[in-house]
Amino acid sequence: MYMTEWFMCLYSRTLQWSCLLLILDMFFSEGVKVLFRVGFAILQLTMGKPAQRTQLPDLMDTTQMLRKIPEELLDETVLIPQMMEIKLRRKELERKKNAELQRRLSTTV
Repeated sequence: MYMTEWFMCLYSRTLQWSCLLLILDMFFSEGVKVLFRVGFAILQLTMGKPAQRTQLPDLMDTTQMLRKIPEELLDETVLIPQMMEIKLRRKELERKKNAELQRRLSTTV
C-alpha cells in the first residue's frame, strides 16, 4: 500500500529534498533496485528488528506506524547508509518477479 505510493511518486512525498536528490541520482545511475533498497531501508528503520515487529499484530498497527515515520529516520545521514547496507542483485529480483508472475497466472487460470 505505502510502497506503491512511494514508488509512484519516487519518494517525493515522503523524503526530505536533500535526501530525495541523492536517491534520484542513484536511481538514474544504478536503476530500479535503488527504489527497492530505499523502501526496504525505510521499513527496517521504521519497524525495527524482527522482535519489535511482533508488537505490530495487524495491518492497522503497521499502517499507523508507516503514516508517522519520524523525520530523523528520513534524513540522508540515516537513510542512505541504511539503504547502502541492503544488497540486491538483479538476478534475484528477476527470479522473485518471475515466481510472483507464475503464482498470479496459476491462481487466475
